[in-house]
Formats: sequence, structure tokens, C-alpha cells
Amino acid sequence: MLSMQLPMLLPKQLTYCESAKEDEELYNLLLRSTPDLVLFLETACADETWVSRHSNFMSKAIAWFTLQFFQDRLDMDLARRASKAIRNHFHAINPYILLNLLLKLKDKDLQISSLLYGSSSETLRELIRRECRDMKKMLFKLPDVGSTPFIVIDQYVRTGETQEVIRKDREIVTQILEQAKRWDLKELSDVCEDFLKRYITRVNMVEMLLESHLKGWQRLRDACFEYISNLKIGLRFPSRERDRLAFEFLEFNDNSLALFDKVRQHVTDLICGQDLAEEEQFGKVVKMCPKMLCLDIGHSDGFTDQMKEIPRLLQELSIPASPWLDDEPLKALIQICPHVRKLVLTSDSKIGAEGWGDLQKLTKLRELDVTRCGQIGDQELALILEACSSLVSFFMEDCRGVSDKGFFEIPRLNTRLIHLNIARCNINDAALVELATKCRNLVYLNLTRCDRITERGIQVFISEASALRTLDLTHCNIPKGVIEELNRRRPYLKVMI
Repeated sequence: MLSMQLPMLLPKQLTYCESAKEDEELYNLLLRSTPDLVLFLETACADETWVSRHSNFMSKAIAWFTLQFFQDRLDMDLARRASKAIRNHFHAINPYILLNLLLKLKDKDLQISSLLYGSSSETLRELIRRECRDMKKMLFKLPDVGSTPFIVIDQYVRTGETQEVIRKDREIVTQILEQAKRWDLKELSDVCEDFLKRYITRVNMVEMLLESHLKGWQRLRDACFEYISNLKIGLRFPSRERDRLAFEFLEFNDNSLALFDKVRQHVTDLICGQDLAEEEQFGKVVKMCPKMLCLDIGHSDGFTDQMKEIPRLLQELSIPASPWLDDEPLKALIQICPHVRKLVLTSDSKIGAEGWGDLQKLTKLRELDVTRCGQIGDQELALILEACSSLVSFFMEDCRGVSDKGFFEIPRLNTRLIHLNIARCNINDAALVELATKCRNLVYLNLTRCDRITERGIQVFISEASALRTLDLTHCNIPKGVIEELNRRRPYLKVMI
């Protein structure tokens, strides 16, 4: 009997499949190697003519993937590859998909594939594992979800298509978005948020902003930020991470104060620059945000009496690029808010020994940023580290006045560091290795443009820094082959180049 015809463009590593004479034999041959079976499925799905002629193979192969993944015997990456191949050619592959689970909605039952659903997100994979596999059931329930919004979600999971979103009204798309967020279906969530942007108006902008902030709809939230900023009413909302809401006063006027009053209960970061700290209103607004974590007075015109109204329990203080910030104002601010845990002094070049020494009064300080403080040399660095003995995050990018001697002081004076940014600094291999051997908790290190670091230094550092999870080597003179070796040796280490 002649060998069977195989899919077009079959990779060379699968040429051994040419020995198979029928679907059953091909299936059993490929079962010996799961990666090969995935690769064959990807190739076969792309040849829809072959698929139609070999329904037995397609049904058995997809059923095998489905059941193996359901039983947690198939790697997530392989499951995603198989699912992507199916989605890309869904209409040709649909007859062969095993619908092994029953999903009970509020008003309808659906037969679904645990492979397509479970590979869509880790959240869905865990849900199916917990509600179905572990309970030895082949169904799970969503009693509060109706079929109208869910049909769009089901289409996305099966085919990867999202065009149905634009055919729904705002209420239905909101329901789709809420469920997509619960299941971490990012692409579908993004499409829904982009659709909802069209409904932002001056009447509802604050309502939509707060709803998107509280529900973690960041694309929609950013669109609200942009809409409000474009109104030019004396304020803006700088973008922050999901759980932070930043409000920046550009001026104190009726519009900016009225809008601030609507959102102040949720503001975590308050920003006031230029001459605003001189106005009486500054002393009032800094007390009106019950959730405020950070106050940013960078780019202010100077230290003012109104700054004495800053809440004593403030956790984060940011004073970047302030030409007036020398020792005396810094000491005054430390006295005003002695409980600060994070202090940003980026580009504050007038602070001297007296100011650095006064940092010891911030007994709860855990994060310090002195990026681009060019006045810092070896002595200043030692003084800072001695004063801030509890630091776990230290950012000193572009502090080029620190020599080899200074970098050896870091692990001598602080072995508790978790995050360290020494980008654009003059550290050498010996000091780098000393960091690794003494700072055993180091999780993040930024070495961007550290020109004196060699591949040998990096290799020794990696062998010692067992806790490290992120290493930034952007624009360092490290050969690509060394980076590839690091990825093999430490697969869970994120190396940025």
C-alpha cells in the first residue's frame, strides 16, 4: 500500500510521517512526541483540503489534545499553539472539535471545548480545573450571565474574532467587558474598552472615569483622562498603575476644584507644581484626599509655609528637579512628614551632606530615588546608605561621581536591597560580584549602559544572584550568545537587552 498524502508545507522534522499509510497509523506515530503532534496539527489546519479528507485523524488528534489538557497532562504553551491553529481555521476545523463540557448560563446551555476555553487564559484554565476536573463534573455554571453578551465571548474563545462587539449596544458591551475581565481575556477586553470610549461626554466623564478606575478598565480610564485634559480646565490625570489615581492641579479655579471634589475620595497621588504651593488652597486640598499616598511638589517654585499643611502621615513624597531644594528645605520637609516610606529626589543637585544625613530621621524609609544627582560621590553615597539603613529599593541612575570604592560600600552597608538601579554608572565586575554575594535578596537590577561590565562579570553575578528575577542589560557590551546562555540557565530570569 502506498504512503498517504501529507499536508502541504510539512516541516522537515516531520518527514518521518511519510511512512504512515492511513490516519490511524499517522495518529499513533505522532503520539510518540507531543511537540511533533502540535506541529503537525498546525500544518494540517493550514491545509484545509487535507483536513476535509482526513476527518478521522483530525477528530482523534483534537480529542486527544482536549482530554490531555483537561487532565492537566498538556503544557499550556502547547495547548495554546493547538488552539490557535484551530481558531485560525475554525470554519474548516469546527466539525472535529470535541465539545466536552456543558456550560449553563442564566437562560441557555452551551456545549463548549475545554481546550479552547482553558487555553484562553490562566484564569479560565484554573476555573475549569477547579469546577470540573477536580469535582469530577463535566459542567460549570454561570447563573448570573445571560446568553446575549455571552455569545460574543463564546465566538471570541472559539474563533478569536471580536467584530460582533461593535454590533452591540453600550449595556451589552459593558457586560461582555466585565466577564472578559474576570476571565483575563485581554484582546476582547481591549476591544470592548475601545468601543466604550465613544460614549464619553462632558456630562458623564467623571462617572465613566471612576467606574473604569474602580473596575480596572485602564484603556477606558486613560481615554477619560485624555478627554478631560483636552478640556483645558486647569487639571489633568497623569497615567498611573491600575490601583493608583493621580490628580494634577495646573491651576486652582472653579472648574478644577469642582472636579477635584468629585474624585478626591479616590485620589492616591496629588500633584501640585509651579506657584500652587504658595496659595492657601494648597493647604486645603492636601488634606482632602483620604486615600492619598503620594504628594508630588516637584517643579514647585520654592518651599512655602503652605507646605507645613502636608499630612504628617504621608507615605510618599516626590520633589524631583527642584532648584530650590537644598539642605534646609529638605530638613524642613522631613520634619513635616517623618513617616515617609518612599522619597523621590531625582535631579535635585543642591542637596549636600547635611541634607543626606538628615534622612536618618525617616525611620520608615524603604525606597529612595536619587537619579541624576550628580553631586553624589563615594562619601555622599556612604552617608546616604548609613542614614537609610532600612532601604529595600534604591535608584541611583546616572550618578557618575561614584567610583569602584563607592560601589563596594553598597553591599557593605546594606544587604537588604531588593531593587537596585545603577544604570549609566561606572560599576565594574568586581563590585558587581560583591553585590551578588552580599545582597542575597536582590530581585531587580538595572545595569543599562554600564560600560565596564563584561560577560565574565555577568556570568559570575548570575551564578551568585539566586533570587534575581529581572536583569536589565540594555546597551551593555554583552554578546547575544551570553544572553541566550543566561536564558537557558535561568529560564525564570527576565533579561532585558
